[in-house]
Amino acid sequence: MSDPDEYGSEACYNLEEEHGIDCEDPEHSAIYYDTSHVSPGGYQYLEYWFFYRFNDSPIDKLPGSEYFDHEADWENVSVAIPYGIPASTFDYVTFAQHGAGYAYLREDLTCNEGNECGGASKHVDVYVAGGTHASYGESCSGIVPCVQSDGIKLESDHGGEVDWLNNGDAGALQRLPETYSGSWLEGPQGFTDWPGMWGFDAGFTSHVSSPANGGNQDQFETPWIAECYGGGECHREEEEKLQSPASVEGLTSSEAEGDEPRGCRNWFGSGVSAVLCSQRRLRDSLAKAAIGRRKGSADLRSVSSDGDAQMAPATGGLAQLAGDPLRPGDMLKVSGDVGKNAVLLIRTEANGVLSEATFALPEGTASARVVIGQGEIEAKGGAVPAVVLDDGQRLEPSSISAAQRD
Repeated sequence: MSDPDEYGSEACYNLEEEHGIDCEDPEHSAIYYDTSHVSPGGYQYLEYWFFYRFNDSPIDKLPGSEYFDHEADWENVSVAIPYGIPASTFDYVTFAQHGAGYAYLREDLTCNEGNECGGASKHVDVYVAGGTHASYGESCSGIVPCVQSDGIKLESDHGGEVDWLNNGDAGALQRLPETYSGSWLEGPQGFTDWPGMWGFDAGFTSHVSSPANGGNQDQFETPWIAECYGGGECHREEEEKLQSPASVEGLTSSEAEGDEPRGCRNWFGSGVSAVLCSQRRLRDSLAKAAIGRRKGSADLRSVSSDGDAQMAPATGGLAQLAGDPLRPGDMLKVSGDVGKNAVLLIRTEANGVLSEATFALPEGTASARVVIGQGEIEAKGGAVPAVVLDDGQRLEPSSISAAQRD
């Protein structure tokens, strides 16, 4: 993984050896792990927990980002492995990022320092954003502004240029102590289930529980739920913020009755340009620990403006296309049986405007063609998808949001 101790501070960086070091004790900076949780569907989760001392983000001066400046936080990465059956690799990984968890298929990640995650891969790459408490499955060097996993709000660089000092030290990986269900004062008094709170900010709003002590760490108890930890409503709140007057003028926005399935949106993190998803089928794949064993019933393929094609990795109920946001002249092609209540989530960019659109696909859709071009926010230079079914029917987005990226 890239360095969780460096935070962009020269005081925690060894210029001669070109690696990050622990500010207090480079010999004992640890990553903790837990293997005690198995989902009802049969996935065992390898949870890796990192302790960040201070969130001193370089973007905390931007409007709406003041909350980034706070002390002490616990964050995790959860690796999903089928339980009880022989498994040589993992199926997917969930990354904790600023209050939500976003899941990625193994094929959309890198392993062993930038290599493709093949059928026997065991070590996924984790990129920690400089100065913030978030881990990503893809790198961002800052050539273009990095964004958080909602695809809109800015994030600092996470290019992986600095390796964590203890990557090769097996002793730095320590088991998270077992939790104690009784009174902490009468028990072993382990730090992971300490009933107090870690850290604070000027407004005393950023306290966080220990990993095994409930509170903000619902992800510890139920790592198979890749949703907002505090009740699952953060995506709706994000959409409302993006559609505020601070967003791009001239943006039209509507939302279909029932909204897009929450389980699908949690596979639409940063580094993902499009998702084709049937929540019912995806839930069934998760319930049977079959993400890595099922072939998708529908395909999603991108064709760039210069003719390069890319097929999205797929499983039952889900096709997830990794890569940069789509741009004018790019196309998407959907084919196969998309299932009931399927949705297509698309991220686009043009002239510094980053847009997200959701389309509800009619049941029985066999093929659809998506052309990225100038559209409803043309005055601001945005790129809006036009979705046309094989019978010529053009779909309108059930929701759309946009914001100026730079």
